[in-house]
Amino acid sequence: PVCQSGPDRELDFYLSHRPDGTAEFAGSIYSQYYNKKDFSDPDTILYGHDMSDGSMFRTLHLFDDQDFFDRNREVLVYLPDKVLHYRIFAAYNTNDDHILDAHDHFRDPAVFIDYLRDIFTGESVYLGYVDESVELTAQSRILTLSTCNTREDQRFLVQCYLERTADGKYIPDSADGGRTGGTGETAQEAAEWAEEEGPERTEETEELEELEGLEGPEETAVEEAQTGVY
Repeated sequence: PVCQSGPDRELDFYLSHRPDGTAEFAGSIYSQYYNKKDFSDPDTILYGHDMSDGSMFRTLHLFDDQDFFDRNREVLVYLPDKVLHYRIFAAYNTNDDHILDAHDHFRDPAVFIDYLRDIFTGESVYLGYVDESVELTAQSRILTLSTCNTREDQRFLVQCYLERTADGKYIPDSADGGRTGGTGETAQEAAEWAEEEGPERTEETEELEELEGLEGPEETAVEEAQTGVY
């Protein structure tokens, strides 16, 4: 199960307690009350210890191996009324910043896009893997599985994006065709333009690109395999 303590308890109560509330060094898998329990936030973060006996989130470190990362991409989250299907797109070591606090809980969609861009450009990735063929937008919903690594000032993250629910529907509706508001850029497109320090895309620049025969990056299929979060 995934636990979450209310405002009347410590934020990380389940870091050292079982689901029934009894003290336990290994703790539980949990989210903080900053996140909604229906996983509808831009980034829902689940925490768990890296236990030497293999329990909790110890197995996340299997994604340190690129072959394992490439072969295991599916994460299932079982809610009382639905099943959420996620696809893993990144696994990496990063700093120990509190993700939600550091980004004002993603209240501004532009901040969320900047956060995603930093992942795809490697700004926030110390060591790990990112599937650059994945396209995410301000309407994407991601799940972050967070555990510790061998350094006290770092965390190891496995991140995935919501593909669909059990009924085959993708929950967040996009008002502008799945693009981010204002610029029409995905996180990857924003990252590419940031690297090039290019101007904002306009109809004129797109016409020039067509005349010059420029093409976008080739799309690649993501290999399917299965893992689960229960």
